[in-house]
Amino acid sequence: MPCNAKPQCLGERLASAIFAHHTRGAIFDVSRSGAEWWAQVRQGGHKEEGIQFHWDTDEAAVDQYGVDVHPHLSTVTYLTDCGAPTLSLDKRSSPRPNDAKSIYGPVPRGVLAYPRMGKHICFDGQLLHGTVPSSEEKGERVTFLVNVWLNHRPSNCFRLSEQLAHRLGDAPLSDQSFTQLVSPSGHSACLKPTVFETSLGRRSNDHYLRVALPSVAGNQGATIPLEWPEGSAELRRTL
Repeated sequence: MPCNAKPQCLGERLASAIFAHHTRGAIFDVSRSGAEWWAQVRQGGHKEEGIQFHWDTDEAAVDQYGVDVHPHLSTVTYLTDCGAPTLSLDKRSSPRPNDAKSIYGPVPRGVLAYPRMGKHICFDGQLLHGTVPSSEEKGERVTFLVNVWLNHRPSNCFRLSEQLAHRLGDAPLSDQSFTQLVSPSGHSACLKPTVFETSLGRRSNDHYLRVALPSVAGNQGATIPLEWPEGSAELRRTL
């Protein structure tokens, strides 16, 4: 969605509003800036329905030039109250995908955000993130995703066709569409942490992530900043 274009449907209208909200006061080239947007629907309670950990990037730039170009910001807007929480980690990717050595090591910090209808989270577009699936999280998880790109348009992103935009429909956004932003709710005092382990990779699962997370009980809708002592959370090459 180009930042200087008129929205054709509700999806483009919401993407434009999110872009404007997070770029207020910023200086950028409007001809090469905009919002990359999509929606996801996942059924909770199934491990295979989790969203693999990844770095948002211009996929074509990786394939054609072997370089990682990331959005300035990544955002998630939850449209339901249920489903897996989003975990973003203070672990940036290497400038070039083949230089994996630079990404390995301890993970110092992260933020765990549980779904709540209307909740909107935003983080640095260079950070590793994904979802933490749980068999206890039943129901349909619906999210609206927007990546904010400044001075660069992802190579394989295109404007929605007028025909499809018409089918999606439109509706105005009121001043109450965005509620007051709420800061993370404090460090988790979790008595029974669980260890989350997963493998990840762009083409093969050649990275291994291990972190301790608070238990789900009592955290529904919460946003929890996390810190790990050195060595207790790590990203490394799969053995």
